[in-house]
Amino acid sequence: MTAPEPASFTLADLADPSVPAATLGQLAGSRPDLWNAIVAHPNCYPGLAEWIGQQTQNPAPPPTAAEQSPQPVPEAEWTARFSREQGREPLLSEYHAAVAAGEIITERKASDVSVEQMAAGAKQMASGAKQYFTKTVAPAASGAAKSIHNAVNERSAQSPSSAMWPTVTQITILVAAFIGLFSLFLPLASVSGFGISASINFFSDELAAELGSDSKGGEGVILVLFMLALMALTVISLVFRKRWARIAVSVVAIIVGLVCMFDGFVMMVNFSRMSFVTLGAGLVLLAFVGIVLVVAGTLTLLLKKPTPVSPAV
Repeated sequence: MTAPEPASFTLADLADPSVPAATLGQLAGSRPDLWNAIVAHPNCYPGLAEWIGQQTQNPAPPPTAAEQSPQPVPEAEWTARFSREQGREPLLSEYHAAVAAGEIITERKASDVSVEQMAAGAKQMASGAKQYFTKTVAPAASGAAKSIHNAVNERSAQSPSSAMWPTVTQITILVAAFIGLFSLFLPLASVSGFGISASINFFSDELAAELGSDSKGGEGVILVLFMLALMALTVISLVFRKRWARIAVSVVAIIVGLVCMFDGFVMMVNFSRMSFVTLGAGLVLLAFVGIVLVVAGTLTLLLKKPTPVSPAV
């Protein structure tokens, strides 16, 4: 019977008293974790026991970090090596563990630059919208905002058709919120490889978490509630035509738009760095809806319903 390879020996194997002394010698040279069991074995000869004792008294220096961790390799090479050694494709969790351990050289897809440039532009726009929201909507509105309002009112008095613009912007918000609600159920990304072939959306908890995405089922529910609330508030504003309702629609639209822009563009950048992930239509649509909501909400806030002008006597 052929003896097992030293790397496959266990304590149970050493419990066999028939293991030859030569095998014990081979094990001692490559399996320091079995030294105690080798010394206790009946076939362990005195010279081997003495050598093991010397090694335990003068242990070898610990391996360096470079010796402990394998050199990082490109993703394709790591995948091929894993499949060759394990006889199967790696799971996504195993891929993430290898990346965390520094075994894989992280590579970016060619589209990363354009996606990140688009995300940077969106962040600048969101930052500008936030500054406007803070400075203009606050009780102490700036003189520039007042002059814009006055100009809009004068033009509305001269041109009756311009009175429709607040309604148009609110209808735009209503349509954008409906499209945003629809986008939450579309695929954010498609995963292919590592034992997985599937699409994820805001309600795919387990798969989104495994991808390292910020997308969670809870966040999807919150965004659905935000979209429904914005749609209901816009309908109320269009029906009753109250100033407080129009202001509320503007504020909520800007807030929801900023959230959509942040989620959309941040996830675009994150997913674009994963070679096994393809961006989905839902993610692009969500980011676009965010831009529309911020612009339409800002315009709705600026535009003021014109006051009827009494004819000159």
